[in-house]
Amino acid sequence: MNQTNRDGSGATPRRKFDETYKRHAVELTLHGDRTVKTVAKELGMPIWQLYEWRKTYAPRPGDSGPPPQTLEEAEKEIARLRSEVIRMREREVILKKSLGILSETPESGMPISSSVKNAALSPTCRQITTVAPSSPLPRKASRFESAPVSDCGK
Repeated sequence: MNQTNRDGSGATPRRKFDETYKRHAVELTLHGDRTVKTVAKELGMPIWQLYEWRKTYAPRPGDSGPPPQTLEEAEKEIARLRSEVIRMREREVILKKSLGILSETPESGMPISSSVKNAALSPTCRQITTVAPSSPLPRKASRFESAPVSDCGK
């Protein structure tokens, strides 16, 4: 189990792998039902090495595969990418509009009833009374309107 090098240091000799071996090992981790840990153990290598190979050789998200081989394939790819750019710009505009709508603050908070809008504070008693829109004199609120607040008796 514990191997010694020729110089007696106890370190295992460095192993070199070609690119096809690395790609095959990465494919085993991506398409199999085994975890990276199991594949690394089966291949007799450290887990971190296999993760490094995955960073290098695994397909990137968004990669559509190999580059186009013919002019027709390239034109199709260009058309697909242009339509994707148009869709992304439309999404950006929609998100900007919705952000503007959602970030607006209401002008005065919650809607206020008409009786509170017409409320006036009596200077002598500090009693809130309502002013009817048609009459110039203050009047006490009816029992169906909000009750007057008074601190005259205190």
